[in-house]
Amino acid sequence: MGMYTDFCFDAIIRSDVPANVVTVLCQMRDFDRNKSLEKILPDHPFFRCDRWAQIGHCCSAYFPAEPRFIFEKRSFGNDYVLNLRCNLKNYDNEIERFIDWVKPYVDAGPGEFLGFYRYEEAAHPTLVYM
Repeated sequence: MGMYTDFCFDAIIRSDVPANVVTVLCQMRDFDRNKSLEKILPDHPFFRCDRWAQIGHCCSAYFPAEPRFIFEKRSFGNDYVLNLRCNLKNYDNEIERFIDWVKPYVDAGPGEFLGFYRYEEAAHPTLVYM
């Protein structure tokens, strides 16, 4: 058995986000293990990780929060809300690679807080900023 990392990420995704990124985030949100997403996946190291599809969907007994993957258009404006919570075995740096992939589409200023991740045995979380 391995160790888990708790992950929480909240951001506004810009209204000018490319359509293929919206498609990928929608399919990640609605992930069904019987579907193949490989034809639409971007060429980014995140999508070569073994557990990339578990972002926002898996949990363990080590952290109390329920997993969630919310990606939806806001009720005002043309941007999107992305709200993730999960914990997974971060062996391939899935969390850091996800952040690297999605950050260019985040509507936030430099230094703005986006979330955190915390390894199961760590006393303190790693904070994520724009």
